Amino acid sequence: MRTSARETVTFGIPLLPRLFSHNWARVEHQINATVASIYNQSNPNFRILLAYTDAPRLRIQTDERLQPIHCDFWPVTPAYELGMMDKQRRVLMIADRHREHGAGYLMLADADDLISNRLVDYVLTDRHASGYLVQEGYVFRVDTGHIAKHPFAGWEEVSFDKTCGTCAIMNLSEEDCRTKELVIGGHIHWGEKYAEKGRPLKPVPFRSVVYVRQSGENISRLPHPDPRRVEKDAAFMAQVIKSAIPRTPELEEEFMLALAEYSRGWDRIRSRLRTRRPTPA
Repeated sequence: MRTSARETVTFGIPLLPRLFSHNWARVEHQINATVASIYNQSNPNFRILLAYTDAPRLRIQTDERLQPIHCDFWPVTPAYELGMMDKQRRVLMIADRHREHGAGYLMLADADDLISNRLVDYVLTDRHASGYLVQEGYVFRVDTGHIAKHPFAGWEEVSFDKTCGTCAIMNLSEEDCRTKELVIGGHIHWGEKYAEKGRPLKPVPFRSVVYVRQSGENISRLPHPDPRRVEKDAAFMAQVIKSAIPRTPELEEEFMLALAEYSRGWDRIRSRLRTRRPTPA
């Protein structure tokens, strides 16, 4: 039997098209890591809506909880602003599919970030009426292996949700999914947008997302209209190394960190993935 919408957390992942990638094999590697971190949840009551133009090769064992959404529109020119428009079109298709499932909790996740294996259980146990905002997390440089808590010390005014797009679990109605007002737009405004609607998002009380950087395939690498972006990004990346913390076994297990590193072999890691199944309603 299928679990109801209110007993499920849905992850919507808009995957960039192959046209935008420099290295499609690396894109496939990163989406496998993201999906694996979701399948590693302690609570198996989740769904993944993966919206793509080009189907990625998934190297982990999945099941009916992962549902593909094929986007048959042609991608627009790979510049930052147009790339974001292309991503938003995929988000709209995710919202439509989420509505078909009865709506409920939806987390839009970038196709390279990692999710804490505690997140689904926390959401379905706490059940906040509006949803949740991730204001503290981690940043992981896959090129150097450094991981740091975010916000960085001295950067506390810039919360995680202003930095990483994988930052909100929105409790949506079918009407919300139909109008899409609370789904589209930049992630930096979600906290304010929901508060203005009288539906403030509750902060997640633990660091629940790893923002993966320097994979070579982040959308942030596309040509950006702000010429200062490169300088700001370089400072941000340097701060990750300066603020780095130890990669403990607990962190490795919670987020499946090793899977995000392109140099790691999948065969010896896949056996660690959980095989929990959802409880029938």
